[in-house]
Amino acid sequence: MGQLNGTSIQEEATALAAQIWCQPEHQHQQMDVALAESFSQVLAGVMQERENWIDTARQNQGNADYWKSKAGPSLLRRLLGRNAR
Repeated sequence: MGQLNGTSIQEEATALAAQIWCQPEHQHQQMDVALAESFSQVLAGVMQERENWIDTARQNQGNADYWKSKAGPSLLRRLLGRNAR
């Protein structure tokens, strides 16, 4: 798993799962460790997928910025027509 704010995504997900038992509606219940671990694994998967999407978007934006700087306005005008700005 990847990193999120300097900690592993799995560690962050485990901490978030454990916080459920700190909520007022659940604080009177004893923590179910197996349930917390299962929830943290699912949550870590979702968090990793989100990080992957963010990385992909960041890379795509970098590629777009690079080619925009290389192409410049003249290529954009040729592609879009002379009146495009």
